Parts: sequence; C-alpha cells; structure tokens
Amino acid sequence: MSDIVLVQCVSKKQQTPAPARELYTSRLFQAQRRYAEAVGDNWYILSAEHGLVSPYTQVTPYDTHISDVDAEIWADMVVSELCPVSQPVRITAGATYADPLVPELEARGVEVIEPFRGEKIGTRIQSMIAASRKAENTELPG
Repeated sequence: MSDIVLVQCVSKKQQTPAPARELYTSRLFQAQRRYAEAVGDNWYILSAEHGLVSPYTQVTPYDTHISDVDAEIWADMVVSELCPVSQPVRITAGATYADPLVPELEARGVEVIEPFRGEKIGTRIQSMIAASRKAENTELPG
C-alpha cells in the first residue's frame, strides 16, 4: 500500500471548467502532480475554495487563496473528508496549506511525511521532479 499524496492548488488556472488535475497550470502544480502520480496510490488537491478535491472532479476556476479562509475550519473539513486512512499521507504543499493540516492528521494517528518542507518553490519543484524520476524508474520486485 502506497501513501496518499496531498498537493496544493495554485492561482494559475485555465479559464474554463476542467478536471482538477488539468485546471491548475503552473510549473509548481505540474511538478506536484507528477510526484503524486509517481509515488502515491491516491492523490488529492488541497483547494482553498473546495477543501479536498479528487483530481478527476470537474472544477470551475476560482480566485480563493488559503489566506482568505479560516485555516482551522478549512483543515477540519479537509481532514474529515480524508479520514479515516491507514497509510501515510505525503504533503507536497507549502506551509500555509500544510501547517493547519499536520496537527489535525497527527491527532487522528496519521503518519505525515513532508519531503519538501522548508524548500523554496524553485528548489521544491526541482526536488519533486528528481523524486518523480527516481520513483518512475524504480522497478517493482518480481
């Protein structure tokens, strides 16, 4: 069983409704998506507007930023939608998204992994690309 991966939404979006995995168009989101698909069983998008979003959910473009919402209420909504889970949760999102979630998840006994915590965006993108390549090139034991 692989981890669940949580990636953050970004402000750069298509102008028309699209599946969430295609709505967000920034380099950061593309790196997060590639990493999530390479290392996780399931992945979800942390949306400031919608909470926890499946990559296949049709989403209309929006302009809500995480600083526009009550972080505690938002985190409780996201964790309630996600839990219960038995596998670790990897968070690629930055601190503004991760910080409200981590204590809520850990309080429910979920192992949280933040492999890129503290990295600036450019470094985080490069780290995610490198980790994705490594995961994609790893052969499964036969």
